[in-house]
Amino acid sequence: MKKLNRRGVSAIIANLLILSIVAVLGTTIFALTVTGYGNYQTQVGQYLSNRADMVSEYAIIEHAWFTDTDSNELYDQATLYIRNTGETALNIEAIDIDGSAGNETAPTLPLSLGLDQVSELNVTLSSEVASGTLLYVEAVTGEGNVFSAYFEVG
Repeated sequence: MKKLNRRGVSAIIANLLILSIVAVLGTTIFALTVTGYGNYQTQVGQYLSNRADMVSEYAIIEHAWFTDTDSNELYDQATLYIRNTGETALNIEAIDIDGSAGNETAPTLPLSLGLDQVSELNVTLSSEVASGTLLYVEAVTGEGNVFSAYFEVG
């Protein structure tokens, strides 16, 4: 029977093996870090760009007229005048009057407003209101900005 030669791995081979393992792990970690950092930079850039678009939007609800269309001394329609005073065109996506969204409007929403443009918007109120009532009117844009004002009915 032949005797097996049981010698260990030499120190040089062991060091080269450990060095190659460390190099592969280091390269992998570096590649993952660079990719993650690049993705992070892209996301931050998109976020800042979106915020810049939001900041450049600004509108004012200049005036609101309330009308009693059925002569029962309760007001059921509002005519709003909205002016774009921002640095970019905007789209009014929704009108909320006293927390009631989904009011019927003419013209229909979304309403596009160019730079320094004023538009008239007729809104049918979701419930009739008496003269002297204070209503909170909000205009919501496509970018998510909300422009609001209080108006007294009457």
